[in-house]
Amino acid sequence: MRTLVLDDFTSTAPTDRWQTALAAGLILARRDAGILDPDEIETLRNTLTSVLGPDLLQTLTDIWTTAHATGDEDGPAMMEHARAWCRALGAEAAAPAPTPDPSNGRKGELAEAIGKMVSQVQANDDAQAAAEAKVTAARAARAQAKADQAAQARQATKNWPGTGCATWDRSNRPRFSAGWRSRSPSWAGSRGRCAAMTASVRGSVSVLVAFLC
Repeated sequence: MRTLVLDDFTSTAPTDRWQTALAAGLILARRDAGILDPDEIETLRNTLTSVLGPDLLQTLTDIWTTAHATGDEDGPAMMEHARAWCRALGAEAAAPAPTPDPSNGRKGELAEAIGKMVSQVQANDDAQAAAEAKVTAARAARAQAKADQAAQARQATKNWPGTGCATWDRSNRPRFSAGWRSRSPSWAGSRGRCAAMTASVRGSVSVLVAFLC
């Protein structure tokens, strides 16, 4: 924007109707196209209105709005828009562009307003870039946090016995000494002793019955 506009309007350029209309066509038309924000051109719009007047500025606005809707290949229509622009400014369409009026006492006013506009555009761009950088950093931090959580979960699964592909160290199982088995009762011997006791009881009962009879 600085290279496109500001270089054409130096501090010595007069703030006459022709130069002011040129600034309006270059800058306010970009506001209407959505390229510039209203707050960025507020100071310049006030300067343009004070020089051109609200009626002439509206007439020029209508001309560039119609020109935006005209196809670039429609040469005759574009030429008619150019003639309408010259008529609105009281200039001859077939004549060269009017020369700046050296007697105009408002030198540098237009360049100053444009300079403020350029600074506001740069400030808005910087603020937007900073906001986008914060969003990008926050998004990256969330992604990293999720990755760290996933890595911790995978590590916890690997360290848990009996899950995943981890190898469970069988040497960690509790072991019992051989003496524990030798001290355990023999089930076969127990069954033998029970049978002998049963036979002894049955014999005693037989003897008692015979005695009573």
